Amino acid sequence: MLEWLFKKRRKEQPVLVDPSTLLFSLATICDALPKCSPEGQPPDSDSLVLHEDDWRQVEFVCQEDRNYLDGLLEELRRFRAENWTGSGFKSVYVRKEHPTQLSERKIPVSELLSVPGCDGHFRRLYINFIGVSQIENGFALRTGLADAIYGISASNKISALALEWTGKDNEVITRLAPFCSTHGLLLVDWYQAKVLVQTR
Repeated sequence: MLEWLFKKRRKEQPVLVDPSTLLFSLATICDALPKCSPEGQPPDSDSLVLHEDDWRQVEFVCQEDRNYLDGLLEELRRFRAENWTGSGFKSVYVRKEHPTQLSERKIPVSELLSVPGCDGHFRRLYINFIGVSQIENGFALRTGLADAIYGISASNKISALALEWTGKDNEVITRLAPFCSTHGLLLVDWYQAKVLVQTR
């Protein structure tokens, strides 16, 4: 029996796959991945670990970029319609950095503690990209059982901010509205290609 299996395996040839037939589960990803610390600690049960494709998929964007954002969302909606096959996307739309950087707001990281429902405990942040690595100056705070605000800080000021959101608890979005209004931010869901929280 074993001899038959070995002979069968030797006869099997590698199967070449046409790259044009591959499908993607997501329509869009963020082009820039975060810088990781080469000497970071391993994650523990309290850490937030993101898959590389989930990086900044629900993110905070400066209000000044609203016109640019509306055009980008419309372009993404067309891209989704043109590339959806019924079971996946034929291609991926890669998003570049926005014109206005969040770091220009100089928002203290401590301001996040004012968000209702935030547990007030800063956790380490990791990304799973060819292995799990700790994001340099990354942080995460829980806003519910399965949701979290996460980002990157520089000199205790927020330089990138996003939301790990299951989409099940809409109350989380409602609780973030005052924070967005205070700091002139929009909350954009790139998965759905729409603005979740907008300020005037």
